Amino acid sequence: MSESTHCCQCVTPATFPKANLNELSVCSGCSAEQPRHQAKFNERQRLEFEKTITASRGKQVYDAICCYSGGKDSTYMLKMMVRDLELKVLAFTLDNGFITDRSKDNVLKMVDVLDVDHLFFRPSREFMTQMYRQAIFGDLNKSRGNYQARISDVCLACISVVNTYAARLALQHRVPMIFAGFTPGQIPRAVIRNNHHYYRQTFQQHHDHLQRLLGAASERYLNLPDDEFEIYQMSPYLVYEKSEQFILDEIRLLGWEHPEQLDGCTSNCALNAIGNLCHEKKYGFHPYALELSTLIRKGLLSREDAMQKLTLDVEPEVLQETLEKLGVTRQEIDSLDRRAA
Repeated sequence: MSESTHCCQCVTPATFPKANLNELSVCSGCSAEQPRHQAKFNERQRLEFEKTITASRGKQVYDAICCYSGGKDSTYMLKMMVRDLELKVLAFTLDNGFITDRSKDNVLKMVDVLDVDHLFFRPSREFMTQMYRQAIFGDLNKSRGNYQARISDVCLACISVVNTYAARLALQHRVPMIFAGFTPGQIPRAVIRNNHHYYRQTFQQHHDHLQRLLGAASERYLNLPDDEFEIYQMSPYLVYEKSEQFILDEIRLLGWEHPEQLDGCTSNCALNAIGNLCHEKKYGFHPYALELSTLIRKGLLSREDAMQKLTLDVEPEVLQETLEKLGVTRQEIDSLDRRAA
């Protein structure tokens, strides 16, 4: 990956949609002026976020569900929920079959240190493998809008199961808030009301498509009951912006250890490297380019560190092990056709 093919101020590649690098190799995102209303919008988001917490706290057995991957961002978020926001938390971790052993150790250690109720959710291996293969080689995500600029097909498929299960937990236990560790560049708003209705509607609208690709099990993992209980999707990193170094320093004090043999853009999942590889083959750019560029513009990450993340590859034998576990060959990945983003 050559730096000359990227914006000289962030890491937006020339192949990114509407990058429009100028003669100085500056992309449209860096050359554009910040909207005048941005500061007011940020303040409204903060007020809405804090108002939602105040209104939701203490109404149920749990105040919030935490989507806890065991990675750095969700680990600091869990700490923030418990120690800063003083919420009663039910945390869960989706075990997709590719979470590293050290990541699982981190999960168990952190929920003990923070004294949080926690559960692992491990869906059917057959279903998850089929879903990932359809995400890579098929058109599984065609119903999910213009997502290609911000997330890989593999990660989008996985997060759909996470979101659905989190909503199901919240409905079962009548928990009013779901926290997820999305960072600026991954999601547009800090508070989204009743997103579970959208998940249900999307499944109903594309029921036949999902059944054809994933079988009857798609109902179990991607559908939700019709329930009017109000749930708020909370993304604290859009309100309380933290640098990566700050997050790492804080969670290491809790005993969190960085897993080994992963690509530069994950701190828990070995499958992420496959998602990145497929995305670059299919769309011509790295799926984390937008997120990292946004963090650079906000002063939360250096360009040097961001470029290192994009170029850090896992060892070939580790990548091969993940491919074999998924039932996919490197030749199949290399044969993927380019698609429009």
